[in-house]
Amino acid sequence: NIDDKGNITPVGTQRLLDVLTKILDGEVSDAKNLPTKDDDWFQPTTTNVVSAAIPEDKHATPQYKALLWLACHDERQISVDDEYLLERYALAVFWYATYEASRLADIELPPDPGDDNEFNFLKHDGWLSPLGICSWEGIECHHLGIDKTAVRYDADHTVTHFNLTRNSVRGTIPDELWTT
Repeated sequence: NIDDKGNITPVGTQRLLDVLTKILDGEVSDAKNLPTKDDDWFQPTTTNVVSAAIPEDKHATPQYKALLWLACHDERQISVDDEYLLERYALAVFWYATYEASRLADIELPPDPGDDNEFNFLKHDGWLSPLGICSWEGIECHHLGIDKTAVRYDADHTVTHFNLTRNSVRGTIPDELWTT
């Protein structure tokens, strides 16, 4: 969905629009954090790719980064009609609001050695991978089938527990976690 120059391809553009519509229609994210249907962000060109017309203030939001990841970079490429698409999006927003934001802050102002905040998101196996959200570190889901103890597995399902204790996660918890 991304060409070798980093542009979103026509197929990627359609998927981006479809995922964006699903997120906005589901009222998961506040439109102020995402490009909206009313913004002049889609500039059809001869190659029909999304241009840099997306407002700069929206490029840096965790919501936009999660949208771009889900629509174009997520190898799982679940259907926009999948009932767990919005949960996957909400967890991606959490990732960008915490891990990614702290990583970028640490580049600008590295923490002092020995500082409790020296490392962020210590255990993050599976996050933003093609694995189902139920196998992402710290995520537990509603059990599937007759095994009532199976709460971690490679699938997307209803998240029941979110446990990142002793993981040094820092940043802002996004509203998306409460709206899906």
